[in-house]
Amino acid sequence: MSLSNPDDWKTVLSVLALVLSIVSFMFTRRSWLQSNRPIVSASVETHAGGNESIAYNLVLSNTGNRPAINVRIRVKEVEIDACISE
Repeated sequence: MSLSNPDDWKTVLSVLALVLSIVSFMFTRRSWLQSNRPIVSASVETHAGGNESIAYNLVLSNTGNRPAINVRIRVKEVEIDACISE
């Protein structure tokens, strides 16, 4: 294909513009999905303390732009036993 014809140049530039537009759209969509996702943070706070033990609260907070739904906390029983025994 020779690019001596101006229409050939227009075709090549149009195809390049289309490819750039598709890549830009995919990047924009990915960035939008990343910025509009729910972000759930967990922290452990002291509720009450005594001579023998301390009670803790597990606090979950949604800091993202969207509400977090169907949040599940999974922990192994061995890990809970390890925390309690310390």
